[in-house]
Amino acid sequence: MLLIDNDSIKNQKKYSLDFSSKTQHGQAETQKCISQDGSLYLDLRGNDEIRIFDFDRCSGKLELKRKIPFIDDKVNNKSFIWGSIAIAISSNNRFIYLGRSVLNSVNPDEFYTYLLQLDLEDNDPWKNRIVITDDLYYIEEGSGEKYGVYIWHFQQGMDGKLYFIAGGDNTPLYVIQNPNKKGKECGFCDTCIILPSYNSISIPNFPNYRLGPLKGSPCDTILGVANQELNSEKDNKYALKVSPNPATDRLVIEVTMKDYSQKDTELLLYDITGKEVLPNGRDVKLPEYAYISYMDVSKLPTGIYTLHLKVHGQTVATDKVVVMR
Repeated sequence: MLLIDNDSIKNQKKYSLDFSSKTQHGQAETQKCISQDGSLYLDLRGNDEIRIFDFDRCSGKLELKRKIPFIDDKVNNKSFIWGSIAIAISSNNRFIYLGRSVLNSVNPDEFYTYLLQLDLEDNDPWKNRIVITDDLYYIEEGSGEKYGVYIWHFQQGMDGKLYFIAGGDNTPLYVIQNPNKKGKECGFCDTCIILPSYNSISIPNFPNYRLGPLKGSPCDTILGVANQELNSEKDNKYALKVSPNPATDRLVIEVTMKDYSQKDTELLLYDITGKEVLPNGRDVKLPEYAYISYMDVSKLPTGIYTLHLKVHGQTVATDKVVVMR
């Protein structure tokens, strides 16, 4: 564990935790992840369990908080001993998403892939796990044959959505559109984004550079650059940046906020009379730590509109939007 201060990088902590992928229940190539607010570290220990650690951003200390064992994890009453497992956590720290692809040791061509959601507010998240989908495959060009795919790595998007890719040559970029919602309401989609070429186990990395200093804490005290700007009057202002402007079909909206962890944040569009023009839930609600959003204006008439950024119902920033036909 490294600590970065204003003039050096220090070796702060060294941990001797068992991060092996091979356990008594088989082997798995596993992903690790950290929550968007930087407070939790999630580790998959082979095919045995999920371990959730509290992470102290000041000291670098990891403290085991909870274990979620995989009990009776069988497919069609058969034991599968090898698996690739991807893991992510929603920005509200409530839901774990688990991508699991397991192989039969006797017949390597037989495997099973599923996407799970575990609710950390449940007393037994594994027992009450929800299968979001168990039908992931790609269709081979030419033959039309269907082949199962491995869920590989999750990635938090700049828009608050969760993305993942699969092993094997395929074109979908899978997306969980509302990761803070339970069950099917999370909005899993395997056809929303189709890549122009084949992809295999490759996805960009988007670190959360907008985490900000830890409130009420002595850490994050590099005052020369980041915190000084954050505490300035200019940086404390909310802002919106819209493109393209004028627009014809879709707005890309970049949001600047002094605290990206704020809940109840939304984008609303009004016409020149002050009437909301995208009613019935078509406005955009921003999850925690999202700073890019999109808005469909393809059905709006030509005109000048005002985009509002609202936090807890109060307008904190506006921008003019021109729609042209």
